[in-house]
Amino acid sequence: MKKLILILFLFSPVEAQTFKVLPWEYDSPTTEQGDLFKYDKLDHFVSHMVLTMIIPTKRNNLDLLVSIGAGFLFEVVDGFNNSRTWGFSRTDFIFDIAGSIAGVFLKDLCHELGFYVLINKNGISIHF
Repeated sequence: MKKLILILFLFSPVEAQTFKVLPWEYDSPTTEQGDLFKYDKLDHFVSHMVLTMIIPTKRNNLDLLVSIGAGFLFEVVDGFNNSRTWGFSRTDFIFDIAGSIAGVFLKDLCHELGFYVLINKNGISIHF
């Protein structure tokens, strides 16, 4: 598998290999470029909190790992896709991790109180 990934990177276009990290001076927690909320970092926090809560497993903290992994992959894509974004944002990723951890705590609290969020073929349902 490692050889296949190395071969894909070697034969990919040179433009796709440029990875850009957003400089700290432009990576402020108060950036006002959010889609759902005014602030972009609040978007990251809430989206990963909700993502962690709707992942239907709790075994070995898989919900936390999947949510953090999704945030990391999204930021890596941003790092390679410089035309759409300014690059890999470290503070975006920090807020992704914080939202994922908050989602785990909120999910545990809901389970203690008897609230369950279930995903099935009919959609998402909340049970009391």
